[in-house]
Amino acid sequence: MNAKAKRQSEEEQRKQEKTKERRASELMKEAENRIADVLTKMKPSVLLTLRGVNTDSGSTCREASFEGISQFQVNNSLLHPVIVECRLLKTDMELEVLRYTNRISSEAHKEVMKRVKPGLKEYEMER
Repeated sequence: MNAKAKRQSEEEQRKQEKTKERRASELMKEAENRIADVLTKMKPSVLLTLRGVNTDSGSTCREASFEGISQFQVNNSLLHPVIVECRLLKTDMELEVLRYTNRISSEAHKEVMKRVKPGLKEYEMER
């Protein structure tokens, strides 16, 4: 592939990615606009939102928010300790999945390291 064709291909890939990102953003906005309507129909007594400090990173997770949330009773303290506790315990199946994904990820990184060269772009390594 000559340099001009390569640049055109890269530009086309960037355009496709931007189009995907725009569409994903539009879909998210549509979904956000429907959340309050759906929840109103469900009539929940309380919405549990996740808010607390991640014990690994020290970062505070961003609590869920959407237009219309103020019309619901919200509890942002109940869920976090339960989720933290769940993260500590793993079933045999979860451990097996973690080992598998780590093995696959490690092999993929090794392959990328074999092929990477100065000047290559990240997306070029995805092929």
